Amino acid sequence: MKLKQILLAGVAAGAANMAMAALETIEFKGEIVSSTCSVTVVGATGGVVTLPTVSASKLLVKDETAGATPFTLQVAGCTATGATQIKPSFFANKVDGKDLANISALATPATNVAIRIMEDDVDNLGSSGNGALDFTNGYATTSTFKNIPVAPATLEFPFVAQYIAVDDVVTPGTVQAIVEYELAYN
Repeated sequence: MKLKQILLAGVAAGAANMAMAALETIEFKGEIVSSTCSVTVVGATGGVVTLPTVSASKLLVKDETAGATPFTLQVAGCTATGATQIKPSFFANKVDGKDLANISALATPATNVAIRIMEDDVDNLGSSGNGALDFTNGYATTSTFKNIPVAPATLEFPFVAQYIAVDDVVTPGTVQAIVEYELAYN
């Protein structure tokens, strides 16, 4: 009986010490805006950006690219209040390193190939002159915010999609990758 009382006293003393630990807080802040902008994918048909058919011989060595295809997210009709800038963020269906994985479910999917999305060089559209978006963590965002256009003006975010060999010797077949996008407000 005395042993139980000693044990209970020890537990109570430990609990009292734990109760005296300092509490830290985390605060979360955000903002809900009244509405968003409308987005059109220029260079796509029905939401599909079609890359050209290329020979597997163009992708024989890891990191070789081919089939650069420009497309643009055109933003219009913005009525958001409280925000002055926007930029697109992308969420990959599946990744292969830093790029969008080939998820083609057709009978003969190409192997050792992915789709790379690059921010396009505004001064030389279609050149793939800027850096690739990095999907390592499953999402990627453009490098800078741009001012929200006042209606009826539009704002464009130009990109280039292209095939990239993720290993030596790409085999022929179909290629498909899927990405979702949203506009981030600042």
